[in-house]
Amino acid sequence: CTLIITVIHRLSGSAVRRVLPLSIGALVGFCSGVIGASLNTAGPPALIYASLSGWKKDEFRANLAIFFFTSSFIAFLGLSYQGVVQLETLKVSGLLIPLVLIGSRLGLSLGHHLSQRYFSWITLLCLTVLALHFISATIE
Repeated sequence: CTLIITVIHRLSGSAVRRVLPLSIGALVGFCSGVIGASLNTAGPPALIYASLSGWKKDEFRANLAIFFFTSSFIAFLGLSYQGVVQLETLKVSGLLIPLVLIGSRLGLSLGHHLSQRYFSWITLLCLTVLALHFISATIE
C-alpha cells in the first residue's frame, strides 16, 4: 500500500522533489536490509526513497543499480552461509545469466533514449504494478 500511496503522491503533483537527509537514507537502507534478508523484497523502501529523492534519470538508475547489486550480493552470501543456495540453484541461475545480460543491454539502450518525463511515468507505472502484485500475493 505504501508504494501506491507514493505513486499517488507523485502523480498528484504535490510531491516536492528534494534532497533527503542522510539519516533517512540510512533508515531506508536498514529497512531494505531487514526486508531483503528476511523476505527477499529489499526493493520497496529503496524505490520509494529513490522516487522521492529528486534524482534525475541517470542518477536514479545508477544509485538503484549499486543498491540492488550490493543488496543481492549480501543476500547471496548470507543464504550461501545458511546452506540455502544449492548446486541446483546455481545451475538454474547460471542458465539465466545470458538472458539477464541481453535484457540489461536492451534496458541500458532504452533507458538512454527515454526523456526524463517518460522515464518518470514508466517508473511510476512499474511501481504501481509491483504494489498491486504485492497486494494480490498477500491476499491469496
